[in-house]
Amino acid sequence: TDNDEIYFGMTKSIFKIAANKPCYFEAKGQYAEGATDDNNVIAGWCSTFAANTLIDDGGGPVASATMAVIYKIDGGTVWRCRSQIGAAVGITDTVSTATAGGTADQTLGVEILPYNATNAKVIYTLDGNPLYDSNGKAIVHDLVYTNAVNMSPIWGCKNGSGTAEVLVNDYIAAFQAR
Repeated sequence: TDNDEIYFGMTKSIFKIAANKPCYFEAKGQYAEGATDDNNVIAGWCSTFAANTLIDDGGGPVASATMAVIYKIDGGTVWRCRSQIGAAVGITDTVSTATAGGTADQTLGVEILPYNATNAKVIYTLDGNPLYDSNGKAIVHDLVYTNAVNMSPIWGCKNGSGTAEVLVNDYIAAFQAR
């Protein structure tokens, strides 16, 4: 049914952005659209993976969470990148030029590199290469993480129509310096 969803995550969120503790997420998988361009997909770090982590009807990721994710929305055909802390602190959302999904596996990576006590660089990759914006620049967000909460890795999808969408997962990996 329309807006059915499934997420892989952890029952306990044990990762938190902190000074001198970089973290890296990677997931390899594949999906082909069941209905033209209606699949919604999310991969990366998020403090929630409950129902409606991806908002119904192509609304993108939930409005209030600690996150650094790569996602695709219903009606779109390219990967997008979002970083945010809660609802009030700097949501940065960038549309890439890279086609999302298809018949071949894709490897999505999200690296968070704190560079001082309050800020981190968030780097987004596809198949080991940077995701680029429409100006040909690598997508790198500067995230103020002072109010970050614990996160877990997330990988999931949500139907954008009555046609069942499928997300095939090869692996998910998540690491953080301790």
